[in-house]
Amino acid sequence: MNRQIFYLLIALLPFLGSCKKIVEKINDAQEQAAVDVVTNGRWKMVAFSTGTTDQLPLFNNYLFQFNTNQTVDAYQGNTMVMSGTFVYDLNARTITSGFPTSSEPLSLLNGTFRVTDSGADFVKAEMTVNGETRRLHMIKP
Repeated sequence: MNRQIFYLLIALLPFLGSCKKIVEKINDAQEQAAVDVVTNGRWKMVAFSTGTTDQLPLFNNYLFQFNTNQTVDAYQGNTMVMSGTFVYDLNARTITSGFPTSSEPLSLLNGTFRVTDSGADFVKAEMTVNGETRRLHMIKP
């Protein structure tokens, strides 16, 4: 019996490397699907708060276009106001964004947000800055 198990393990050994490749392909496909969701269409802020303060009025008329080269363009109406960067980490469920400005509202988006809920057409995320929690909710209109 032990000899049969030994031969079975020897026979399966070449396939173990293939399993790793399959897992890598699945991870790549999941990442590509996430990229497609994020970069396909513009996003609108429907809720944004700092602590208990509603900051959504600051984002009136803003839309955000996330690009495959990890840049994000902020539009006010049809006019692009500023480009920034974003980096996503699927495993950690975080999005790090940065706009080269110190003025609000875009500066409020600088940092690493932890995704708390998401789907094909919405994302909810939060981060804490100096003890104050910033929460956002974006949708694809």
